[in-house]
Amino acid sequence: MIWLTLLACGPKTAPNNTGPESGWLLESGDRSACFVAPEFASIEDDALRTKQQRDTVRAMSLQWAGARRDGVDFGEERAAEVEALLLADLSDIQAVAAKNLAFCLGVMRGGNTTSSWGSWVEELQEDYKEAACPEPLEEDVYHPMELDFGWQMDLPLCAGQAVQIKADVGQYYVLNEGGPQLNVMGDSGAEPSAEHLCPSCMPGVLLARFEPDGAGEVQVFEVADTKSFTAPSAGTLSVAINDADYSDNSWRVHEAVQDGLTLVVKPK
Repeated sequence: MIWLTLLACGPKTAPNNTGPESGWLLESGDRSACFVAPEFASIEDDALRTKQQRDTVRAMSLQWAGARRDGVDFGEERAAEVEALLLADLSDIQAVAAKNLAFCLGVMRGGNTTSSWGSWVEELQEDYKEAACPEPLEEDVYHPMELDFGWQMDLPLCAGQAVQIKADVGQYYVLNEGGPQLNVMGDSGAEPSAEHLCPSCMPGVLLARFEPDGAGEVQVFEVADTKSFTAPSAGTLSVAINDADYSDNSWRVHEAVQDGLTLVVKPK
């Protein structure tokens, strides 16, 4: 029996309640490896238990996405969405991992096809989406951008909700009097500063921010003209133009017509 350890938490059979042996299992005659989760109930340390639960989810997702090149590939988008849904609620990971292992062993050891396994992952996706998001975003959301303040829109998203943010590059604005006309792609000739909403992002570029409802990291990222995003948990999505001072911003006026930008957030 060959164990390929994934969880970097010390020896595979370490003392002091670090958890039982677990990882990628490959026995003689197996077509490829399957992931075996720890017995989470036996891990007394809360932080360690949570880490190993999260690592188990990521290991399963890695295989579902086809990254292990073992003949299993249920699609990167599906794998990422199911991963986000499972990470949002870790209470069922033991049962999910056990069922996943049974499907994997049936393929790698029993000669089954991946069709039943893939159907189960698809059902898992739908069940968790419904539980985590009883009223998911189903229609396009249109948001007219304002230039005189920063974060705006405040769109609630459920865990695992995938969206695409799109913006028209044909609409222009200036961020200071006499400054260059910019669109959502930003000003490649300007240097970012600590005063900008996103100090590491291009000045003038369209930004998005995701704030989780509970514990979790706030994410700020560039959108420019288009960006796909999957909410890792329930939270709020906002948008803004990356600027430091919103008091002197204005839309371009071209042939007596003022520009204006309406974003579209599309559910995927």
